[in-house]
Amino acid sequence: PPPFLPDDLITEVLSSVDVKSIMQFRCVCKFWNTLILDPTFVNLHLKKSAKQNTHLLLITDRSTTITRESLHGSYYENEVEHGVIPYSVSSLLENPSFTLSVDSYYLLRDKECSI
Repeated sequence: PPPFLPDDLITEVLSSVDVKSIMQFRCVCKFWNTLILDPTFVNLHLKKSAKQNTHLLLITDRSTTITRESLHGSYYENEVEHGVIPYSVSSLLENPSFTLSVDSYYLLRDKECSI
């Protein structure tokens, strides 16, 4: 008989794989295709990706101060030189808005993941 892997193990392994590979794995079987397209799986994959050491860089044309609001409603500022602002994906998911002091207000909203 073919080897059997429990569905939860398959879900756990696939949720740790990069998106490009996951999209290729949709062709493996109907179950994998259904699993990968399921919103619960998409959210699990997104949360795992955010926990990894993934960072975004926001680039401005000058040095600036960035003000962020914490989850508790307090504000904190970081002086950023060279116009490069490191910003983690997990921070963006926790609080999708920030203000740049030399630019107008920017609002980033998380969007539905459409794979």
